[in-house]
Amino acid sequence: MASHIGTPLFVLIAISALSGCGGNSSDKSPDDDLMGPCVHYYYEPVVNIDRVISQPANTELTQVALARVMHEDSEEDLEAWCEYQVEGMCYGLSFETDTPVCTLPCGFGNDEGEWHLEVSAEGYQTTEESFEAVYEVSEGGCPSYNDKGSHVELELDQQ
Repeated sequence: MASHIGTPLFVLIAISALSGCGGNSSDKSPDDDLMGPCVHYYYEPVVNIDRVISQPANTELTQVALARVMHEDSEEDLEAWCEYQVEGMCYGLSFETDTPVCTLPCGFGNDEGEWHLEVSAEGYQTTEESFEAVYEVSEGGCPSYNDKGSHVELELDQQ
């Protein structure tokens, strides 16, 4: 005769694990009643390029090439990264050539830290920009999330 002692224990563990999120706080959001594993959400990329201004004309460019993108000391493959992201986490980018093209505004990434971009456009000098990208909002709990990534404005000088 087979023993079924393990079955009730498994059910008890499963119920405990699924009820780990939530609680009876008076400041709950509608999502707090969802049961399941704790997850982390990103509501916006950490890098958002809002504008690129040409100098000395002081006009806005509509597209730029991102010849090189680095986070900390690692070169990023934006095409590979964007392929596996949820909608909105990688926007305004096209990968029809070897160099990603940003149709402004554009955004990508979810790792905070130092970012280095090599930006170019036809008729403009290539420029290297470095900046610290962070999320303004980082909420812990279950679920947890990051929101309001860094927004940058870049400049390119005409040749």
